[in-house]
Amino acid sequence: MFLQYISSPYFELPECTDDTQQSFDRFYDAVLGLLNHFHPVRYVTITSRDPDFITPHIKAMLRRKYRLTRAGREEETSALAQKIGKAIKRYNITRLSNVDHKCGTKEMWAAVRELSGRRAKASHME
Repeated sequence: MFLQYISSPYFELPECTDDTQQSFDRFYDAVLGLLNHFHPVRYVTITSRDPDFITPHIKAMLRRKYRLTRAGREEETSALAQKIGKAIKRYNITRLSNVDHKCGTKEMWAAVRELSGRRAKASHME
């Protein structure tokens, strides 16, 4: 779509002037306008209620997957679900690689519980 737009006769490059800075500013404005037109900025809100592995990129993919599911596009939905799973796995591997596993299993399992969202069970002494 972008390449078709640029190659169309309706697209005009900004006029060059003798002032290099002014020419660059015009070119930069034109390119920035095209970028915003074809790839607009999207905002994703990450809250404290979201798990740690939910990054803005993953949350955007989850939203896209939800839209594809509602549209009935099952092939694309399953492909995107695999990408989401790989991204979450990559995050978890990175997070667990920072834990010193030589110090003992207590810290390792604490990190696993933190990633999975589970809390340690409280024991009652009588």
